[in-house]
Amino acid sequence: MGAQLTEIHPELAALLSGFSDTEDADLHQALDFDLSVEGVAYDAVTHVHSGLRIVEFAPNLDPSPKSLRHRMRVCSNACSRVLQADDMEKSMQVAVDAVRAITGFARVKVYRFLHDWSGEVMAESRVETVPSYKGLHFPTHDIPKQAREIMRLVPSRAIGTVQDDVVPIKMHKDLAGPIDLTRSITRSVSRMHTAYLRNMNVEATIYSSLMHEGKLWGIISAHNDH
Repeated sequence: MGAQLTEIHPELAALLSGFSDTEDADLHQALDFDLSVEGVAYDAVTHVHSGLRIVEFAPNLDPSPKSLRHRMRVCSNACSRVLQADDMEKSMQVAVDAVRAITGFARVKVYRFLHDWSGEVMAESRVETVPSYKGLHFPTHDIPKQAREIMRLVPSRAIGTVQDDVVPIKMHKDLAGPIDLTRSITRSVSRMHTAYLRNMNVEATIYSSLMHEGKLWGIISAHNDH
């Protein structure tokens, strides 16, 4: 705590020195950096927010480069099919089918915000063991204003577990105030949200924001039941 990064890991410090702290600094950038702890490989991702450069390490449990390339092909093929679809309904179905194929999650849906910020499930792809949400409407407070603002700022978010296994942040004494982790990929989740997910029998979830003319139009949301 309090040591310079050059003292902790010179290679990582050298990599970060090549990144700008102004131009597109708030965008996540993957580092070409190898880290393995107790046999688990970690991906290093960095961004700048509120004047601080944040470096995060997320476990990469991908079994092989071959499976990653397969998912990339699924994504590329789906993008082409979305562009060639005859109408919006078909394009949304292609998207949710592709996201389920890539993630392996049990249910994927396109959730569209209406004029009063209530929501409607427009498209869905799911396994038969989970209930269908297609066509259902949800009230405005289902996704409150503060959550929608984060969705506008942060294009995607993954919650690997809903069991509230949070880890407290240790801060250096010279840092004033809490660290803003709005854009962090490993930040904690509201206990209200995890309780909400558990009530839906959801164990993990991913969302990706859908934007139209700079405004939040909806989300692609994926749920897994194990």
